[in-house]
This record gives sequence, C-alpha cells and structure tokens, in this order.
Amino acid sequence: GVVPIDAETSFVVADSPGIIEGAAEGAGLGIQFLKHLQRTGLLLHMVELPAYEGISDPVEQFHQLSEELIKFSEQLQEKQRWLVFTKADVTTEQKAQEIAKSYAKEMGWTDKYYLISSITKFGLDDLKNDIASYLFAEPEEDWN
Repeated sequence: GVVPIDAETSFVVADSPGIIEGAAEGAGLGIQFLKHLQRTGLLLHMVELPAYEGISDPVEQFHQLSEELIKFSEQLQEKQRWLVFTKADVTTEQKAQEIAKSYAKEMGWTDKYYLISSITKFGLDDLKNDIASYLFAEPEEDWN
C-alpha cells in the first residue's frame, strides 16, 4: 500500500511473506519471491516480539533469510536491509526494548534497529520518516 508522508511525499510498501530454506533453489515461493525483492529500494526485515510460547525462533529465521539472500544473488546480499521489531505492544515498552536489544545482539546486528507497534502506533513515525529520507536521499549519503 501507499504510505503518505506529506502532501508531496509518499512511498509504496509491499508485504512479502517469510522465506523458507531452499528458496534460492526454488523451494516455496522461491525464485519468484527473491526476484521480487530485487526490485525494492529497501528491505525491512520484520521480526515479531514474542507474544506467546512456541513461536518460531526469530534469530534462526533471520539467519535463514540472510543465507537465502546470499545464495540467490550478490545484488540482494548488498541491498540495504533494516531490522524492525514489531508488536511492541505485547509487553511494556521497557521489556520490549530489552527483548529487541537481546535479539539484535544474537543476530549479530550492529546497525540501528526499530521497535514499532501498529496497534499503538509506537515508533511508526520515526520508521516512516527514516524510510522516506532514505528513499529520497542523495546517493552519496551513508545509512549504515
């Protein structure tokens, strides 16, 4: 869908489902999914904070996606990817921050990450504004 920033600025967001092991060789949505990612200006890796026991391990999923991107193409491997933790509303803000920090450390993520909630709108403005700034920035600006 289209995300408006102001009267003259907006960008389009496409939601892609998770990726499975072997996608680079055609498993699941496979090649079609990965080709679609090549057309994007920015990849947002969305990770749900745990609302209940038994959810998939987000750290394992993060590494699996990273491996499939590397296997598929150097272009995808080098594409700008941001880490976004979602469902911050499942617990207190402080606890959500602690969980996000712990996950980022386990993932080996050293860049900035985002913590958002679509229910309470927590963190959404910062993320939207940074996306717009990145997409419409001058090419020489460094976002790492």
